[in-house]
Amino acid sequence: MNLYVLTYIVPAILAIGVIGIACLSVKKVNGIGRILYSYLFLNLLIDLASRTMVILRENNLYAFSFSSLLDLTVYFLVFRSLGLGKRAPAFMTFVGLIYVLAETYYLDMSDYESLQPYSKSLCALIIVTMGIALLLKLMKSDEAYPRRHISLILASITFFSLEMILLLPFNFLINVDSNLTLYLWLLRIAFMSMFYAYITSYIYSNGRNRKRSRYGFL
Repeated sequence: MNLYVLTYIVPAILAIGVIGIACLSVKKVNGIGRILYSYLFLNLLIDLASRTMVILRENNLYAFSFSSLLDLTVYFLVFRSLGLGKRAPAFMTFVGLIYVLAETYYLDMSDYESLQPYSKSLCALIIVTMGIALLLKLMKSDEAYPRRHISLILASITFFSLEMILLLPFNFLINVDSNLTLYLWLLRIAFMSMFYAYITSYIYSNGRNRKRSRYGFL
């Protein structure tokens, strides 16, 4: 089966999540659930815009930059909502956003042979660092913490760790036509599909089990 056809699995899962939650429980979702719902919706828009650019024969690599900005912004808000500190995470997020904007401006996205962006991997590294810092903070706390939030943090750390590693050899992935690159892209599609499906289930359960904690409606 053609790899491009398989990439439609990701927007299909995003669309199912966005439409399904909108029909079933979006009115019950507050706080972190709404942030993640916006994350799914905006990722779907970025994916569709990227495919439209391919049809129009335009450079769609800018989608990675927009995706990086979205990932970093959303997960800063998510981890803050779950109890992460403010100063260091805010500084790291600011540095990451500036780097993505600078890289997008200065890199020649049309020079495929020498193109090697690091924004996606850098943003993933920052997200993983914030996630681990949040886990360590929660481990030191004597207060009980909802399991579904712990699961969300662990799932996010796992996904973005894999994302960081997979996209480090970006130039190799877009320029080398081999079975290895094919398997790596398929692996990324599988990880993204599972992660977005997990976020959808988290939002749905969050809407059903909403209750107040010291962090507000989570």
